[in-house]
Amino acid sequence: MKLQAIDKIKRSYLICFNPYATDRDEVIDALVNAGLRTWRSEFSSCIMLKTSYSADQIRELLLNVIQGRFIVAEISGNRNGMMTKKGWDFLADSKNSEVKY
Repeated sequence: MKLQAIDKIKRSYLICFNPYATDRDEVIDALVNAGLRTWRSEFSSCIMLKTSYSADQIRELLLNVIQGRFIVAEISGNRNGMMTKKGWDFLADSKNSEVKY
């Protein structure tokens, strides 16, 4: 699938899915094959993604990859939780480019 960036600003997204229905590596492969190479995974059922594409475009890309229900949500400045420092740094750094963590 060919994606068209909505603008040059990279946004952070959280993609969550059922790990019993869909293999995480298949989701990552679909992202990478579409040219989305700036991602991080701290959880078996979620992937953090940095891109200038929209949530709608990411959803369309994943429709044939993820089995069952899933969510693609933009992560704004209001966030909190328990992750590694690398995870928080990934979300905070808007200059990440083609970096797999």
